[in-house]
Amino acid sequence: MTVFLDKGRRLSTSRLWKLQQDFYERQGLAAFASGVVPSQITTSPRIAAAYARVVRGFLLDCGGHGGTPRRPLGKIHPGEPLYLFELGAGSGRLAHLFLNQLASLERTSPLAACPRLVYVMTDASESNVRGWAANPLLRAHVDAGRLVLAVHDASGQDLVRPYPSGKPLSARSVRNPIVLVANYLFDSLPQDVFRVRNGVLEEGRVTLSADIPERRSPRDPAVAGQVNIRFDYQRARTALYEKPAWNELLRSYTQQLEGSTFLMPIGALRCLERFASFARRRVLVLAADKGRFDLEALRGAQEPAIARHGGAFSFMVNFHALADHAARLGGFAMHSRQGSERLGVAALFLGGPAQTLPETRLAFERELSALDPLDCHTLVTFLAAQEDRSWLDLILATLELSGWDPACLVRIGPALRRNVHGLKPAQQRAVLAALERIRSNDFPLSDAEDLASEMALVLQEMGVRPASKPDDVLDRPASSGAGIPGLTLPPS
Repeated sequence: MTVFLDKGRRLSTSRLWKLQQDFYERQGLAAFASGVVPSQITTSPRIAAAYARVVRGFLLDCGGHGGTPRRPLGKIHPGEPLYLFELGAGSGRLAHLFLNQLASLERTSPLAACPRLVYVMTDASESNVRGWAANPLLRAHVDAGRLVLAVHDASGQDLVRPYPSGKPLSARSVRNPIVLVANYLFDSLPQDVFRVRNGVLEEGRVTLSADIPERRSPRDPAVAGQVNIRFDYQRARTALYEKPAWNELLRSYTQQLEGSTFLMPIGALRCLERFASFARRRVLVLAADKGRFDLEALRGAQEPAIARHGGAFSFMVNFHALADHAARLGGFAMHSRQGSERLGVAALFLGGPAQTLPETRLAFERELSALDPLDCHTLVTFLAAQEDRSWLDLILATLELSGWDPACLVRIGPALRRNVHGLKPAQQRAVLAALERIRSNDFPLSDAEDLASEMALVLQEMGVRPASKPDDVLDRPASSGAGIPGLTLPPS
C-alpha cells in the first residue's frame, strides 16, 4: 500500500530530514565503515594534507609569523585556543590525518606566535561521539590536548557540547577566529527548491510517500530507503526567510535564472550564521562537496537530483548562494576549478576582503585550486582493471597522488602485485617506501585486515617476506619512521 509521510510541505521543513537523522542514529559509525555513506574521498590523506597547509596559512594570517594580524581579523589572543570545528565528522579519519599533517608541518617550521589550534570533532549523534572516544588513534590526540570530541547538530544547535564533559563552546567562550570544516555536510542539511517560470518565482512543495506492505508500520526504519519524493510548485511569497539578504538573493535569481530550477541551501546558511556569531564573522570555511559553484552552472538546471545512501539523502550544494552570503557579510570565496557538477572544494571567509588572508589564499591556490578530488579515483579505477605488467611507475605515481591512501592500495593492490616481479633494487626500494607511507596513514574502519593482507601479498610477490602472517605487516607504531618489521631494504 502507498503511505503518505508528508504532503505539500516546504522541503526544508519536511519529514525527510527526520528520516535521515533516524537513519544515522541507527547506523552510527557503521554507515561510514560499510561505505553506504560516501566519505573515503573527502577524508583522504590528500585532502587532509591540503587542508593542513591552508589552515597553517590561516594561522600565519592570524599572527603566526610574529607580526600583527590585519585589522579585519581583530584582536588575537595567543593564550586562547583557535578552534577548528569539523561538522558531521563521520568516521574521524580526516581529523586523525589532519592533526598528523599539521604536527609534521609544525616540526618542520614552527610558528613564531600563534594561538594553539584545537580540533573539535562534532556529530549530532552522541553514540557516534562515544565511538570516537573508544578509538585509540583519536584517543591519543585527545590525551595530547589537540582534539576535543563534542556533540553538535549542525542543522540547528547553538552550543557545541564537549564529550563526556566540559564547558560548552559558544559565542561567549570563543575569543579567536575559527575554522569550519564541512565535508559532505552541506549536501545533507535542509534545503528548499525553487524554479523560475515566465519571470515568476515558484516554490517547490514536497510530497513524501512510500510503498510498504500492509503489515509494516510507516515508522519502520526500512521505510526511509523506500521514500518517493515528488515536487509540486506554487507561487512563492515575497519574504520567505528571516534574513533580508536571503530574500534579496531569491529576487536576484528570479531575474537571472529564467527556466531554471535551483536549490536554496537554507540549512547551510543558518549554520554559517550561527558560527559567525561565535567569532564575530572571523570564520574560515573549508567544504568539499558536490555542487554548483557559479551562476552559469545554475542556469538551465532542472528538477533537483537526489542521491540516496541507504536511509540518507544528499542534494547538490548551491555554493554560489554560500559565496553570495559571504560577500554580503564583507567576505570572499574561493573554489577549486572542476566541472560544474563534480566534487569540488570551496573556501569561504566571512569576516573581511580577500587581502585580509594573503597566506590562506596562497595556500589554497597551491593546494586546492586545481584539485579535483575524483581524479585519483578515476586513475585507480583504470589501473585496477589492467591485466598486463607495464604499469608500475603509474601505479606508484597514483598512490603518491592519493597522498599514500590505504584505501587506494586496497583497490589497486592486485594490479600492483602483477607489476612487482623481478624488480631492480631501486624499484624495490620505491615500492617498500610507498608501503611504509601508506601504513603511516592507516585509520582502520572495516578494512584493516584487507590492508594488512594486501601489503603482505605485495611483499610476497616481491619475494621480500612470506604472507603467512599478514597482521604482522601492521604490527608496529604508526609513526612513519618505524619501518615495516622484518624488511631488509635492498642497497641503493
